[in-house]
Amino acid sequence: MGDDFVSVKHILLTFHSDKRFRKKLFKNPKLTEEDLMNAIKAVRCNQRVTDPYPKGKYEYLKKYGTDLTMLADHGKFDHVIDRVSEIERCMHILTRKTKNNPVLIGEPGVGKTAIAEGLAQLIGGGDVLESLQNRKLISLNMGSLVAGAKHRGDFEKRLEAILKEVVASNGHIVLFFDEIHTVVRVGSSSGAMDARNLLKLMFGQGEFWVIMATTMKEYKRYIEKDPALERRFEHVRCNQPSIAETISILHEQRDGFKQHHDVEITDGALVSTTVLADQYIEGVNLEMEAVEREYDLKHATELKYGTSMPLQCQPEEAQKKLTDFLKFGLSLIQKEVTEADITEILSRSTDILLSNLQQPDHYELARLEEILHKRVVGQDTTIKSVVDAIICSKFGLFDKNRLIAIYIYVCGSGGCWQD
Repeated sequence: MGDDFVSVKHILLTFHSDKRFRKKLFKNPKLTEEDLMNAIKAVRCNQRVTDPYPKGKYEYLKKYGTDLTMLADHGKFDHVIDRVSEIERCMHILTRKTKNNPVLIGEPGVGKTAIAEGLAQLIGGGDVLESLQNRKLISLNMGSLVAGAKHRGDFEKRLEAILKEVVASNGHIVLFFDEIHTVVRVGSSSGAMDARNLLKLMFGQGEFWVIMATTMKEYKRYIEKDPALERRFEHVRCNQPSIAETISILHEQRDGFKQHHDVEITDGALVSTTVLADQYIEGVNLEMEAVEREYDLKHATELKYGTSMPLQCQPEEAQKKLTDFLKFGLSLIQKEVTEADITEILSRSTDILLSNLQQPDHYELARLEEILHKRVVGQDTTIKSVVDAIICSKFGLFDKNRLIAIYIYVCGSGGCWQD
């Protein structure tokens, strides 16, 4: 085995070679020494024992990885909606002979990890191409992998051990690197092979498959600048879902929300959640923000209608009244989330007046010039120009790749330009 120290495995092999112990320790009498040796090599992933404390020096995948296919088989993931094209593209890339490593590129929250989970569900269910059958999709925990690697070369040793385990699986393991930029930017100590060069070496040998995920900004910063690394990947763009797609996603997830929060959710509440989040909440992912608003539904109903909890250790009369109420009077409590509840939640979280959220857009636009005239006097031409630009932007009558308008207000002190 080429080890420098004696381990438990050597003692096990010694017992197996002695007939006095073989029958007592091993249940299978047909177990040969070759079978036992192959099992030990599989556990070690062909690594040697080179120090007196070999425990934890192998099985790095088990320590730093999560088997997504196993979690999918146990129903731990939600059904992935409206990402069929991205998942199919990942499958086709993985079956290529060269450049067979997909990299998912998209802004935070668009569903890059969900695509990997959806692929794991298909692999677990056998609904994939024949070359992907019986494979495992394992996600590496980047935080645990980097944590504690304070000495030079510690991180590279962990990553190299993981890659060796993947190579030893003969193509049965596909790695998922979430936030790949956290890997390629660490470990650049002088005198040691960093993660970037280690990955390029493995990619050059073509001995393993990976799926990576990152944002466009980080991809350009850490990967695109290295042509030798960049040419190993095939891009899969993950765009933010549209309003219609987000409504469809929430509609598919409604049963889960209803079961979790124990409330009814109307179609109007789903539409209102998406439209208002897109209109009034800036700088966030639409689907993620809509789901966040859905998580507030339970609190909205509790604040508005209250909750009913069974009494404990109460007199029999009070308990009987409570039982009757739960049986006949519970239906009187409205447990339904409507558009009004969503509007109220958004008003509290954004500090926008409830009356402004409840008014339609065309009503606000019609009164915009009147409102500005009441606040700013003597600037009719300027107000009309600003209002016209806003109206054009609302109806899409402008180039989306350009700013709506640029104004330079030139006036003396107290000229109402701030108003």
